This record gives sequence, structure tokens and C-alpha cells, in this order.
Amino acid sequence: MIRIEISCAHANEPHARDVKAPCDSLRNRSIAVDVMGTFDKAKVEAEQMARDRGWVPWIIPAIGRRKMFICGNCAKRARGEI
Repeated sequence: MIRIEISCAHANEPHARDVKAPCDSLRNRSIAVDVMGTFDKAKVEAEQMARDRGWVPWIIPAIGRRKMFICGNCAKRARGEI
């Protein structure tokens, strides 16, 4: 069995503790997927679950411009909607 856990990449940022729109990872709403099979299948299911919950793949320049998932509230904050 393979278990993949996804936490928001912006959870460590100071603005993630905003009272009106807190980060999902700080409210214990990270994503966890248990899959019987290959790692590729587990990765696809984890990404699908993240998108279903409104999480967005975001480019993080601090770690070499890799795409990581951020929660919906952090995505709105990063786009300037909050």
C-alpha cells in the first residue's frame, strides 16, 4: 500500500494564519490518499483529489520553480483576490 499526503506549500508563510481565510493545512485538512498499486497510480489519484477539493498546482520559485499544490485560500491570496 502506498500513502501520499499533500500539504499546502504556503502553510509556513505568515499570511497563512489569516483569520478570515486560513490555510487548509493549518486546519488539519491536508490531503491523504491510500492506494494499492504503483506509485504512478497513487500520484494520479492524489492529484485528482487535490483538484476536486479546489487545490491548485503552483510554481514555487524558492525550490527551483517546481510545481506544488496550494490550497484554495492560499491560491486566492496569491492571485490577489483576498
